[in-house]
Amino acid sequence: MKSEGCPICGFTDITVLNEFNYTTFDICECCGAESGFDYDQHSTPEHFSKIRHQWVETKKLRMVGE
Repeated sequence: MKSEGCPICGFTDITVLNEFNYTTFDICECCGAESGFDYDQHSTPEHFSKIRHQWVETKKLRMVGE
């Protein structure tokens, strides 16, 4: 997982990991996912996919770049 950008929606103006590779507990302005609560540095691609799917289905939104 990169330290910059939301791994759920792709929003770029968020830092999700600090310099020690720990979650920042920042909340994404786009999808509302919270680093350290909804996901962390150990989350699997399957977990990100599950959260992403829930976000898209409940909000009827598209991911950034689609």
